Amino acid sequence: MTDRKKIIFFCVDYNGDVSPGVMLYVIKSDGSNYPNFPKGYNELILDKVSGDVNGDGYLDIVMRMTNTVDVIDRFGNHLPGFPVNYSDGDIGPFKPVNIYDLDNDGLLEIIVCKNNESVVFNSNGTIRNGWPQNYSGICRTNAAIGDIDNDGMAEIVVPVYTSDPVPVFRIFRQNGELFSQNWNFTYDLLTNWGASPSLILKPK
Repeated sequence: MTDRKKIIFFCVDYNGDVSPGVMLYVIKSDGSNYPNFPKGYNELILDKVSGDVNGDGYLDIVMRMTNTVDVIDRFGNHLPGFPVNYSDGDIGPFKPVNIYDLDNDGLLEIIVCKNNESVVFNSNGTIRNGWPQNYSGICRTNAAIGDIDNDGMAEIVVPVYTSDPVPVFRIFRQNGELFSQNWNFTYDLLTNWGASPSLILKPK
């Protein structure tokens, strides 16, 4: 996926007329299907993102699904270690996935969450040391990720929603430690539940 822009999307058979009921398409700029696509799944694709997860110079597709996290290469093949089971039984649509090179080793980590928990997977499907991290609530929107304190390692800003519902920002270091005891930060109830935090980082 390096020569031209591609369009990635999926469709769902809500009537249950066909199996598999979810199809992932990758469309070339000329309108034709990318080789080995569409690819069928028997669980919902709740979120997706693309990036070079394994450092081979080509884009991969990372998917947060109903019960799993999956990473496939440009040919539709699973990357080693994927898919991995990750579910809390909730099939709601608010299950974001992020990718970021948290420790500058040239490989992308995968950041996902479920009720009361965030976790980081390594590029080989194993769980990163220091994770998962537990809290009361759920991260319903994408985290913001970046090097807040210029130490060369990224931090993860997680918006957590509780039953109040009062959103709370929690900031974790790449090893799962809390960034500061001064956070958790709450804000008023009028804030959109679909809002994600943003980081504006000053260049070094």
